[in-house]
Amino acid sequence: MSGPKSSRYTLTAEQLRRIHEEQERLRKELEEKARKERENREAREYLVDVRSRVSRFIDVVRSYESKAQSINENSSFEVQTQLQQFYSKAQQVDSICQLIPEYNHTELMRARRMAEQLLSAVVTDGEAFISSINEWILQQKIHFDEKISEGMKVSFASVGLVEEKKDPIRMRIETELEELLLLDVSEDLIIEVKRAVEQFKSIEDTNTCSNFMAITLEPLRKRCISEARFREANAERYRETCVRYSTLCTQLDEKEIHFEFSPEGLKALEKAVSDCEQRAQKDAEQKYISDSIDEVMLEMGYQVIGRRSVHKKTGRSFKSKLLTYEDGTVVNVTESSNGQITMEIGGMDDRDRLPDANERVSLQKTMEMFCGDFKEIERRLSERGVVLDSRLSMAPPEEAYAQIINYTDYELVDDFQTVITKKKKTVHSQKKRQLRND
Repeated sequence: MSGPKSSRYTLTAEQLRRIHEEQERLRKELEEKARKERENREAREYLVDVRSRVSRFIDVVRSYESKAQSINENSSFEVQTQLQQFYSKAQQVDSICQLIPEYNHTELMRARRMAEQLLSAVVTDGEAFISSINEWILQQKIHFDEKISEGMKVSFASVGLVEEKKDPIRMRIETELEELLLLDVSEDLIIEVKRAVEQFKSIEDTNTCSNFMAITLEPLRKRCISEARFREANAERYRETCVRYSTLCTQLDEKEIHFEFSPEGLKALEKAVSDCEQRAQKDAEQKYISDSIDEVMLEMGYQVIGRRSVHKKTGRSFKSKLLTYEDGTVVNVTESSNGQITMEIGGMDDRDRLPDANERVSLQKTMEMFCGDFKEIERRLSERGVVLDSRLSMAPPEEAYAQIINYTDYELVDDFQTVITKKKKTVHSQKKRQLRND
């Protein structure tokens, strides 16, 4: 029974539990690292965005400062106080954001929280200042031209300028489009909203506005609101799943695929995580089996002298190890990606050839010797929780299975490569001496 032996091994329930626990421990460590890296990246992006938003808001406020110079003395102190508060908090935001490259994770989280609070205060103070200026402008216009009060409407929501009363349908469309641009939706939807804004600008008559609202705006609004609600409800779930997926790809040494933050994208992402988890668990089990075989054979005196990997076009792959045995023979251990493990005895040479008659007889005896060793290998494996799952083949120790293994097909370990080199030099010297004697 000691020709080539092909088997599949599995693990005991206890060993599976240990591997699963170790996988979970390792995964949590990697997830925590990935989570911090993601939080760091998001915090830096947020701080850059906040700085940019505050800078744009400062430009708007400055455009109103010249108007503030004309305000009478009674209201000047209040307006100047609002302006000073605005610039003070804006400066604090800028100071926080200047140190982004120097922040560690804890400092980034603290800086983000502070920036969020300051941004809210900056917006509040800036809008209060602008509102005060606009209110004063309005009062001046009303005071100097009473006719302006008829058919006019004051809008404090935008720049606060007095405008002619608009068609209510047009005003509703403008407001809704502005609100849609502020929603947390995908970039594709934002682009659609911007296109709708451009399309609406070219519309003049009321009937066309009504059609635009029914045909374009309303369906777009429903899609935006639906996506925004989905994102709000599933933001943490999506973020955590992305972290888990990234961690698993690192474990499996696989390239990450981007999944859109949408119902379909989240579903596909969670399936990818499930698939990766199964592969990672299977890989861990196969690695444990492979490592256990290496440990057992090392204990029994076998030494690895070479390795090689083969990847077939079919997708299957093989890893082989050459280990020393008796009288210059080797054991070739091949592990297939489907879990099959094959052990076979062979002679060694630096070229492909068939064994001669004497080698076949010698190799048959070596195969018979390996029979007892194989039983001991499996006994020791069982002590490590590695047990037989299925026996695929157990060929008898016959000359038909005798073979010569070309060790040059393998990546040889340094020590064995040195031995081979010395041996070749010795053989070469002997041949030269023989030629001189002849």
